[in-house]
Amino acid sequence: MPSNAASPPPRTATQRWWSSSPTRKSPSRVSSPERQGPPLGSELLADIRSAKGVAGISAGATSGLSLLVAHVAYGSYVFSGQLAPYATQGVGLVLFGTAAACLVIALAGGFRGGVAGLPPALLLVMALIGSTMETEGEALFVTTTAALMLGATATGALCILIGRLRLANLVRFIPYPVASGFVAGIGGAVCLAAMSMMEAELSRQNLPALFEPRVLARWVPGAAFGIGLYLATRRWRNALLLPIVVVLAATAYHLALAGFGIDPAQARASGLLFVSTMDGAIWPALTPTDFAAVNWAALAGQIPNILTLMLVALVCITMNTAGLELAANEELDWEREFQATGLGSIVAGLGGGMVGSMIVPASLRSKLLGATTRLTGIVAALVIGGAVVFGDGMLELVPVSLIGGFLFFAGIGMLDEGLVRNRKRLPWTDYGT
Repeated sequence: MPSNAASPPPRTATQRWWSSSPTRKSPSRVSSPERQGPPLGSELLADIRSAKGVAGISAGATSGLSLLVAHVAYGSYVFSGQLAPYATQGVGLVLFGTAAACLVIALAGGFRGGVAGLPPALLLVMALIGSTMETEGEALFVTTTAALMLGATATGALCILIGRLRLANLVRFIPYPVASGFVAGIGGAVCLAAMSMMEAELSRQNLPALFEPRVLARWVPGAAFGIGLYLATRRWRNALLLPIVVVLAATAYHLALAGFGIDPAQARASGLLFVSTMDGAIWPALTPTDFAAVNWAALAGQIPNILTLMLVALVCITMNTAGLELAANEELDWEREFQATGLGSIVAGLGGGMVGSMIVPASLRSKLLGATTRLTGIVAALVIGGAVVFGDGMLELVPVSLIGGFLFFAGIGMLDEGLVRNRKRLPWTDYGT
């Protein structure tokens, strides 16, 4: 280049993430390998026979365990409050939806090694639908599930339409500062919801009650677990860290209960351990005949919340796709990813009432570990599906404080991503927006 040639001005983080030209590839990225690729069966067989097979099974198993822990907490939160009598059924729905979305997106998506699950930002909207449903009894659970299924399948159909009409490049122009502030706000709300789940209502009037011994025993272990887990994941990047920490924390909690002379039955009666509401397998939670109990008037009243769910899901899917593309330094086929996400969300929605989307940390870990194979997502889905099949015995060992603590961890993560890390990425003008 001649010495007097003007160099182009540097692009802001907003431009880098959301204003890339849809027709020109950045020279710093590589295209997704084997985008068309061989037939699916031949590809999987070749991966099993290669070094990718062991890496994919290992990465998929660890990612599946991590997702299993997270989504038990997510399902418990969504189906809490007036839906608490159906908590086990709710967890079963979320776990089935996660397994289904993970499997479909792994098979249909263009990113080898992709792992999918429920975006945490959707938890508040899903819980809002359940808490504002104007019906009761069995109709409450059935109508809430129907509303979640409707929202998830409609979101999936919208994603497929966006992919088919090649409109994904329009969706990606959402201003990054706006999306980041949106995620940070939801993260703060998730933290407050986690404290509320642990019976710690953060208000001026309720401040003295937070320090009563009974209340302290509920929220302090959970908050400490959430903060400790966040710090540990920032310090160590090992894929086994999350499941190991969860097992150790649950074991320590049970040992503490034993030390105080509290047996599991007493702990469940006191609300310290998860109380199962089903026997045996936790899915299917409903049969086709159960939908005769749907309160259609109450369902129609949830249309604004369902539309909100679709909007939040679209923002999450866009941010996750863009985040994976940037972190993996790999240009993705957005049309294909949206269609895969849409198909996965329809299957997950019909069986589990949830939207599925690529999970950036787990998917990126696959590439870093050399597990760039569809086997990774397939194995992760099988691990989660195994928990659905083996029933509710595992759930009754889970401390409620651990569930709340994991939600607290998820909220801190969204606050960190939306506020702290983006302070380094964005100029002050964009950050202030």
